[in-house]
Amino acid sequence: MKILSLLTLLLLLAGCTDAFYDFSEKTRAKRAECRDFISLNYKQTTRCVNLVTGDIIEEPDNSACRRFSSKVNECAEHVDLVDILRHEPMQPIHIGVVWPKDTLYGQMVAGATLAQEEINQKGGILGGRPIQLWDYDDTPNIADSITSNLDLLAIIGHRTSATALPASITYEYRGLLFLAPRATRMALTTHNFQHVFRSIPNSKQMGAQLAHFTKWSKHKNIVILYSRDAYAEEVASEFYENAVDIHLNVVHRASFFEYRSNFRSIIADFRGKKFDAIFLATWPKAAAQLMKQTRDMGIRDVPFIGVDAMDSPLLSEIAGDAAEGTVVPTVYDARAVTSLDSLRFIENFQKRFNQTPDTWAAQGYDGVKLLAHAMEDSKSSVPLVVATSLRYLRFWLGVTGVYRFDRSGDITGKLYKFNVLKDGKFETISSAHIFYALDKIQKDKLKVPLQ
Repeated sequence: MKILSLLTLLLLLAGCTDAFYDFSEKTRAKRAECRDFISLNYKQTTRCVNLVTGDIIEEPDNSACRRFSSKVNECAEHVDLVDILRHEPMQPIHIGVVWPKDTLYGQMVAGATLAQEEINQKGGILGGRPIQLWDYDDTPNIADSITSNLDLLAIIGHRTSATALPASITYEYRGLLFLAPRATRMALTTHNFQHVFRSIPNSKQMGAQLAHFTKWSKHKNIVILYSRDAYAEEVASEFYENAVDIHLNVVHRASFFEYRSNFRSIIADFRGKKFDAIFLATWPKAAAQLMKQTRDMGIRDVPFIGVDAMDSPLLSEIAGDAAEGTVVPTVYDARAVTSLDSLRFIENFQKRFNQTPDTWAAQGYDGVKLLAHAMEDSKSSVPLVVATSLRYLRFWLGVTGVYRFDRSGDITGKLYKFNVLKDGKFETISSAHIFYALDKIQKDKLKVPLQ
């Protein structure tokens, strides 16, 4: 009897949860739609309201006012259109940025802030609505907390797949558009979600591009090392499959727990083998420790080729000279831009924050600008409508590259660039990312355009 009662309670709770998700998605969408109506029809609707008394002027021969009156009744449960028209017709568009507060993890919020300020200085979007940013710390349960704000329409952020994946479920079912600029794990976009997008190449794309870079660098015999977590295992697996496919020789593979401090037994297992590069998939602190111990054990002239998580100042700070020559992928490098928009972004960012923008500043900047573009394109701030505009976006150029999305929400056509660590700082390897594109074209038996 107790078991039956417990099952009944769980079913009721599940029903309540579904009802709440359904309520929050519909309410969020309706509030956005009603506010869009005022901003996009401001001139027509001002003739329909006595701005002193707040009374609706209904004239039989005035179709605009009849439409406005109908919209007032339709939106009454969600927002007060008459009050909005009287006091603040250009309601802010609320976008959240979820990123760690620790500056060690990059300048995502600063980049998003710069984009917000530029858009608002030019008069906003959708008839003059300003963008308002909400800055949230990237904690495990933050998605459940922030989605209670029914005015919030989109989220940019989450530093890792570990926090982005569970958060994406909450955003999907509560009707927020989610743009993930850092999460690479494939699972993010395999659920046929309508609101979830990724603005960075995924693990499969990263592994393939790293393997092709390794071949381009004339390395043939490779050791593969990776930590036992979902992110590192996924990229390492993709690297291995592509390495075999393009005829690289994998002489040794090994995994390890990231939290360990002594990697010498792992290093000893491959020290006597013939290899000319070490592919390493893990996080900066573990990578730095492993690099130091590798050099201490006499392996000094073999470079490390790492994953995007290792694009961090921690690598050099902890490993010192042992990390010299390490190559990592990145979607942005302020020292290797060529477009006028990118140069303007760098200049404006330096003026505003007195520092050079990093990868995450560029991703935050692009994220806000991309959402604004999609809202203008769709003439709507309703998350699902904006998501549809993004999904069928033909081409949009940001400071980190080209934006197009496939049906699942994954970005297509964006290439990783490659940086090498020299004298404690990462420097761009010019044109290294082009090799993957050319090799892919050749494999698909397509001709390279002349221009």
